Amino acid sequence: MFKNWLLGKRSVTEISAQYNVTRQTIHEWFEQIPFAIVCDGQRGMIKALKERFPGLIIQRCQFHVMKYCLAKLIKKPESVAAQELRFLVLQISQIKTKEQFKLWFQEYAYWRKTHQDFLKEKTYQTENLTPTGKQKWHYTHGRLHAAHSHLKNALPNTKLYLTRLSFLFLQPLSPTKTRS
Repeated sequence: MFKNWLLGKRSVTEISAQYNVTRQTIHEWFEQIPFAIVCDGQRGMIKALKERFPGLIIQRCQFHVMKYCLAKLIKKPESVAAQELRFLVLQISQIKTKEQFKLWFQEYAYWRKTHQDFLKEKTYQTENLTPTGKQKWHYTHGRLHAAHSHLKNALPNTKLYLTRLSFLFLQPLSPTKTRS
């Protein structure tokens, strides 16, 4: 019910008629359901929110995503891949419109495709083995890999995000705006 109204598929009048309640009751129901939450991405919090409010928009805090990524990428990265990702991360705070976000996301997707093999490079430790006898390894470009993974996991479902949610990433919600 909430999702249909949120997506603009049904009006409050249609929903109130279907459930045989007043429009005021519908508004009271919707007031108890948060539209979106901005959080730091703690797994326990996200799990609890999804269980309590299915369909809730969960947005990672832009500041914390940027702060983590920039800390991993350092100020003057040596690799081209890290330099380019740092540039993309710095652009996040400049995004103001849905179109700008689409362009930024296309650049990020291109960066990801271009550097996917570089990101997957592993370094094996020949003298250090696991209990099963396999060589231990780590990502050769660990800091870059960590920054990329953090950014990738902070982005919500891309199709959903681009069709109805990008304004949430870009602009604060207006508390005075009402839906009908």
